[in-house]
Amino acid sequence: MTSPPPAIRYSSPFHEVEIATSRAAGRDLADMIARGEGEMVSDQTVDPAPYEKLLDAVRVTTAPGKVVLGLDTDGRVLTITGALDHLAVLANVVRDVPLDPDPMAHVHVEYFEDHYYLDESEVSLVLRFAG
Repeated sequence: MTSPPPAIRYSSPFHEVEIATSRAAGRDLADMIARGEGEMVSDQTVDPAPYEKLLDAVRVTTAPGKVVLGLDTDGRVLTITGALDHLAVLANVVRDVPLDPDPMAHVHVEYFEDHYYLDESEVSLVLRFAG
């Protein structure tokens, strides 16, 4: 990855993770999700506000079933797991965000009953790309 690392922020009261990064790094993230493997470290120099803290990284792995968003056992890494076909759908969602010309463009990835690619998860995800 040649793009600057993303800021990966976490709010425990809302069980929400925000990935804020450049559009180029957003494409890198989408590619990593589509492959079903990889890790992207977080920029530890940014202010976590308005969230509580910065996470260390986002890690993608494959597992049977729909996509599950969670935290590792230390609560320091956002984990994204799922079957490749479901991860591919999430990757397309991630790819679409950087295409929006609105500088405030973002998307919320949240489970709801009968969601077609996302399973009930420990956290929800906000994707915000700029530049």
